[in-house]
Amino acid sequence: MLAVERRLNSTLIVPSSIEKIFEVDWHIAVAASGVITDAKTLIEHARVEALNHRFTYLEPITVKALAQSVSDLALNFGEGDPSSKKKPMSRPYGVALLIAGVDERGPCIYQTDPSGTMIEYQAKGIGAADEGIQDILSRQYNAVTNRSNTENESGGRRKAGPELPKASYGGEDQQEQCGAGRYPQGHLQAGQAST
Repeated sequence: MLAVERRLNSTLIVPSSIEKIFEVDWHIAVAASGVITDAKTLIEHARVEALNHRFTYLEPITVKALAQSVSDLALNFGEGDPSSKKKPMSRPYGVALLIAGVDERGPCIYQTDPSGTMIEYQAKGIGAADEGIQDILSRQYNAVTNRSNTENESGGRRKAGPELPKASYGGEDQQEQCGAGRYPQGHLQAGQAST
């Protein structure tokens, strides 16, 4: 699940106009934190890579391969393609992305940052409140893992991932669920947690 906090700086902003979760392919979604116009550039690149892979190899791209492609683009921001008339980006992309999906390995989540670094996580939060999010995720993930290990030892079935508490926000913050039930059971479902 991906979740995003929408901070409304004005009461005149229409909450649905702030988009921070994007679908890349039927099995991959991205949550963005930072400069959203830069995120849209990286996501458009990811969509092209996913389609090229599907047409070339007749199979969906893996989450890791897509995250690596986005990281490579972020890493090479100052280098241009000599055969292209398009100028290279003159500054780093100012956005961190959580790239999440389901492939043959199961559920995967990767974080990319403006430096082009790509790291795989079991659970991850990004944005202004990432320290608090990481603390909550660590506690909940450890509690679920310990409970699952106890169930495994007693013959119970282990669940695929942690069960996290539902967040509640007050004040001007808006929380939205996006795409729930959009994919067949067992595939990626997107909600909206990064800032």
